[in-house]
Amino acid sequence: MLPLAEYLRGKGYHVVTPTLAGHQCPPKQLKKVTFLDWIHSAECELKGLLSAGYQASIVGFSMGGLIGIQLAQKYPLQALVNLSTPIYIWNMKQITHNILKGIKNKDHRRINQYIFQVSQTPINAALNFKILLSKTKPLIPLIKTSHLIIQGLQDDTVNFKSANYIYQRSSAKHKELFYLDKSGHLICCDLEKEQVFLIVESFLGKL
Repeated sequence: MLPLAEYLRGKGYHVVTPTLAGHQCPPKQLKKVTFLDWIHSAECELKGLLSAGYQASIVGFSMGGLIGIQLAQKYPLQALVNLSTPIYIWNMKQITHNILKGIKNKDHRRINQYIFQVSQTPINAALNFKILLSKTKPLIPLIKTSHLIIQGLQDDTVNFKSANYIYQRSSAKHKELFYLDKSGHLICCDLEKEQVFLIVESFLGKL
C-alpha cells in the first residue's frame, strides 16, 4: 500500500495509512487482538478525517478491503477501493505453480515464504480473519458508494474469483472492476503497480 499512498500524496491527496492493531509488532502479538481491534484501528483514523472536514475515501488492501466494506456501512464515503480483497483465500493452482517453478529453477525462496507464513501466523489471528470475512460478506450488497475493485490474476493468497464475487454483489451505481494479468497479491509493488496507481487516481478523479 505504501507506494500507492506516496503516489497519491504526490498528486495532492491527503493520505492516512493506519497500522492495524497487532501488525506493528512481531506476529506473536496478533495473539492478543481480535478483528474488532483491527476495525477500530482504521475507524479511529477515518473518524479523525471526517471530523476535520475531509471528504474521505477508503483504499483497502487485502484484509484492509474487508475492513473498508465494514466502515462503508457506518460512515459517508466518497469511494471504496478494494485491492486484492479476499472472499476465497488461497489460490492453490497458483501456489502449486509457484512451488513447481521454484523446484525446477532450484529457487526455494517462495517455498520458504509459504512455510514461514503458515508457521508464523497465530491461530487466533487466522480465526479472527475468518470471523471478519464471515461478517463482511453479507455487507457487500449494502455498498452504495462508488466502488473500485482491482485484482491480480497471479495472486496466490487471494483467489482471483473474489473480485468478481464482490463486483457482482456490490449495489454501487458506479462500480468498476480491473484485472491485472501479471500481478500477484502485492499489486502495489508488483510489475503493474504503475497501472494500479493510474487506475486508482483516475477513479478518484471522477468523483
